[in-house]
Amino acid sequence: YTSPSPARHHNNAVAQMQYIFPVLKTADILTCCSELEIELTKAELTEPQRHRERIRKVFWQLLEICFGVTEEDLAKQLPQPDQLAEISDYPELHEDGLVDVLFFRELSNAMNIVGIPDFSWKD
Repeated sequence: YTSPSPARHHNNAVAQMQYIFPVLKTADILTCCSELEIELTKAELTEPQRHRERIRKVFWQLLEICFGVTEEDLAKQLPQPDQLAEISDYPELHEDGLVDVLFFRELSNAMNIVGIPDFSWKD
């Protein structure tokens, strides 16, 4: 089981999360991605905030490879346009947001399974 455990100092204050699985070096992560046929550069990995769309694509690929969840699977879970029209005067405004919510839910569930229960929108 690989859940995080808070590191505590002598005064019992929580310093930072420490995981019981090893933290991989950048080169190791790039090698693993290459073996999984996921294209990822060092810059994309080390500066994810500058490469948000590419990192999102990497997460999609990992969801598919590791958990069998595809973008098409999530698209099937979306309400039909007529269902959206019943709850909103502007259903087209909600379509992209719903995809993002479903994507985050699946990714969050996957991260929890692999021992990262504190995954959030900021990640």
